[in-house]
Amino acid sequence: MKAGMVKRIREMPGIKQDALAIELGDDRNQKKISLLEGKETIEPQILNEVAKALKVPVQAIKILMKRKQIHSLIHFMITVL
Repeated sequence: MKAGMVKRIREMPGIKQDALAIELGDDRNQKKISLLEGKETIEPQILNEVAKALKVPVQAIKILMKRKQIHSLIHFMITVL
């Protein structure tokens, strides 16, 4: 699952990386959130933790990710074909 969607969902309500890090607890900090958002994929356990911290259902994140993938595919087909 792509991690870039985490950034989009975090930014919607105006949550900063350091605020998300505080919500996630443990040894998380702004730098680690930045690295997480830059990853190609996100592990399911981390996605669950992030969704809980952002107070967003995991399923909503997954739906948004699929929509983005479909949009990218359509864009590719229009521009290439």
